Amino acid sequence: MLKYAACRGLRRPLLQVTVLTPRLSSYWVDFVTPIPPSISRPLLEGLCSEVVCRSSVARDIFPQIHPMTYEEALARSLRVPKLPDLVGGRIRAGQAEGPLPPILEDEGWLADMREGHVDVPPARVFSGV
Repeated sequence: MLKYAACRGLRRPLLQVTVLTPRLSSYWVDFVTPIPPSISRPLLEGLCSEVVCRSSVARDIFPQIHPMTYEEALARSLRVPKLPDLVGGRIRAGQAEGPLPPILEDEGWLADMREGHVDVPPARVFSGV
């Protein structure tokens, strides 16, 4: 959490409380967020389990997957693609012969671009009538 906050430029103090069980913690999460205990309790209980893989079994089974550091994954997940760069990249790569497809994708980001012509003035189009 501290690394995420630092990456976002946030300063958040963390208080370590040793008496809170996952059940009590889920009620606290319910009190300070819109997440109900039925969702937060299983997630909080999962925090008690070590999830770091220390063997090479996964690497042997999936050699095409290259692990990245937490910092790399965080930076990648917080990156917002610039639509002009995305469209320009498609044009430079020769993928845009004729009109661009209405949906452009970049590592999970989707840009849905559609255009058309209507015979009404712009004020009426944007009025919602």
